[in-house]
Amino acid sequence: LQTAAELFVSYTISRFEQVKQLHIILLVCTLAAVLLFVTKVFRPQVVRLHAESKAMAGMMSQLPAEVDIESHVKLHVLGIRRDEQGASMRMGSTAGAGGASMMMGSGADADRRSMPGML
Repeated sequence: LQTAAELFVSYTISRFEQVKQLHIILLVCTLAAVLLFVTKVFRPQVVRLHAESKAMAGMMSQLPAEVDIESHVKLHVLGIRRDEQGASMRMGSTAGAGGASMMMGSGADADRRSMPGML
C-alpha cells in the first residue's frame, strides 16, 4: 500500500511538472508573439500616423487666419457639427459641408496648382 501511494504521488508530481513546463513554454511563445506584433505591426503604424498628423498640421497651418480650423476638423474628420444656436454638440450628418466646400473652392485649388510640389 505504501509503494502504491508513493507511485501515485510521484506520477502526480511528474504530471504537474509537465504542465508547469508547458505553461512556461506557452508564456514564452505569447511574449514572443506580443513582441513581434509590437515591432512589426503596431510601431510602423504609429510612425505612419505621426507622419500623417505632421503633414495635416503643415497643410492646416497654410490656411488663412479667417478659416475656423477647429470646426472644419470637427465637421469633416470627427463628424460633429454645431446646432444652429451653437450651444450643444452632437454627432450627425455633414449637412453643413457645402459651406466648407465653397470656402475651399476653385480659388484655393488654383493656388495649389500654381505652387510646385503642393499637389
